[in-house]
Amino acid sequence: MDKNIIGSSKINIIAKFFSLGIIFLFQSLLSKYISVEDYSKFSKLLVYGNYGSLLFSFGLSASLLFFSKNEKDFITNYINIVFLYTFILILGIVTCLFIDIDVINKYIFTLSIVLNLITISLAYYQINHDFIKFAFWGLIQSLLILSIMLIILIRKITIEEIIFIYISIHIIYFVIIVYNIFKTYKDKIYFKINIDIEYIKYGIKTVFLMIISQFIYISDYLLIDHYLQDIYLSYYFIAMIISKIIFVIADTSGHIIYPILVTNKNDSDNIQHIYEAIYLISSSIFFIIIMIFIIFYIYGNYIIQFLYTDNYLVAYNPILMLILGTQGMIIYKLLSRKLAANNNWRPLYISVSIAAINNIFFNFILVPKYGISGAAFSSMISFWICGGMLLFFSKENLFNYLFFPLREKI
Repeated sequence: MDKNIIGSSKINIIAKFFSLGIIFLFQSLLSKYISVEDYSKFSKLLVYGNYGSLLFSFGLSASLLFFSKNEKDFITNYINIVFLYTFILILGIVTCLFIDIDVINKYIFTLSIVLNLITISLAYYQINHDFIKFAFWGLIQSLLILSIMLIILIRKITIEEIIFIYISIHIIYFVIIVYNIFKTYKDKIYFKINIDIEYIKYGIKTVFLMIISQFIYISDYLLIDHYLQDIYLSYYFIAMIISKIIFVIADTSGHIIYPILVTNKNDSDNIQHIYEAIYLISSSIFFIIIMIFIIFYIYGNYIIQFLYTDNYLVAYNPILMLILGTQGMIIYKLLSRKLAANNNWRPLYISVSIAAINNIFFNFILVPKYGISGAAFSSMISFWICGGMLLFFSKENLFNYLFFPLREKI
């Protein structure tokens, strides 16, 4: 079982890095064609849009995986959730007709709902443990995003038009996934517009936790937005996305680990092998973090100049600090899958709440004085608080998450 998890993780991680590389290419090219001020608008769309997708998700993608016993259950529940998100989207659009809202905020709301529709659609491949197709669709998404550059190169367009195209690409991507799901699904489809209250309860537990944990990141951005000029949003956005390369490994592995944990939670032999795979993945990531930090410390300025422009060199120190904090959140991301699969939420809520409060506190103090470096330092400390507190409450051994390959017994 552990070899299957690690093997599937490797395939997905490789595919995810290809996808990330393509998206990085798009974002770096975009930074060369638009101003820093316009790039801050694009970064707002991505940061607030992704956070908004959590607020409107109700955790229903996790509920789909947790409660669906088979593919037939999944399809029935999937259709219900698609109707729910579509209703929210229509309601939001109608509301915007009567309220004076900035066009960027309208786009942020729309992207939030579309991202949820995509997430629950991709869960189809998770429930079937078809992780290769899950990785494949990630590549398709990144290629569609990169295609936007062709339009930009053909004709000069405004940042608002770029954002409109970006959202349209995601809508097209969602439609393609839905077509492929139902093209291969052979059983009769039942329409039952009803969502079990247990789905909502479990989903809210999941998403509320994610809202708090993601607020560790978003509070940096919000306070930079409040205290500093818009250009610093662009600089910190670059720091966030470069440092978050490492999170891709943990998140991708987590997408595989969680459904396997849920389906094997009563099998003591298999579950022990799964835990060992989690420790091995975490320890491997820790080694990668050390290597990335050393490389970026030496060559970081050249990397930033190559990917973006000289203006973005301001992000060098924040990137280094964020990299130093990543293993704390890696531990949280992997250990949280174990606890969520066992419906054990108390340690998760306590850990992320303490970390989020710490980050807000230090951001209020450090951002006005030290700018984006202060925000990065706050996050670095908060990341380790989050992972450390979760280890403490779960009575887990830190050594297993840093040096497991060196240990003979757990």
